[in-house]
Amino acid sequence: MKRPTSIPSVLIVEDEYPIALAIKSTLSDAGYRIVGPVGTIPAAIALISTTENLNAAVLDPNLRGEIASEVAQSLTDRDIPFVLVSGYSRHELGSWASNAELIEKPILDDRLLDCLDRLIPRRQGAV
Repeated sequence: MKRPTSIPSVLIVEDEYPIALAIKSTLSDAGYRIVGPVGTIPAAIALISTTENLNAAVLDPNLRGEIASEVAQSLTDRDIPFVLVSGYSRHELGSWASNAELIEKPILDDRLLDCLDRLIPRRQGAV
């Protein structure tokens, strides 16, 4: 699978360390620049506000028992697309997650990569 010529950056927001490492490994192997991973809402919001050229995010909507809608809003406010990775269904997540891509856990690598390919416009790789 070809990636854009510039290296897109993806923020990983996941509170389960083994899952965060697996996502990081998959995305690194696919040629993405990784930001994070972080596992709390304040850490995620801090990285979103301070990281330039953030192209997308992978977000667990439940971080240590807290709903991550504030993180989703911060991403949306900055026009950063994101994919939710969760054991919850879209219905269980609520309306704040209705427009986001959703991948149910366990995460399939190909599904995650396909989703990010859709979220990150190819034109960002153009010179």
